[in-house]
Amino acid sequence: MNATELKYDLLKLILDTDDISVLTQVRTYLNNLNNKSTDWYEGLSEDNIEEINQGLSDVQEGNTFADDYVRASIRQKIENAKQK
Repeated sequence: MNATELKYDLLKLILDTDDISVLTQVRTYLNNLNNKSTDWYEGLSEDNIEEINQGLSDVQEGNTFADDYVRASIRQKIENAKQK
């Protein structure tokens, strides 16, 4: 596939979606690629920034779960779902 064909495929994907969130993310991603001097953080939505800040706050306050606990919990939920 050459560059022109790839551009056409990308354009078709963009035209086929009406999801504003997806379109915004694509635009942000492409803008960030084209403007490498911009910090990636500046391209995040307000919701993304709020979620990151909440996560950082949770870590600072000790509101976290150990990896082993999370994995065991997920395994248990999968086993329970298989038994239904």
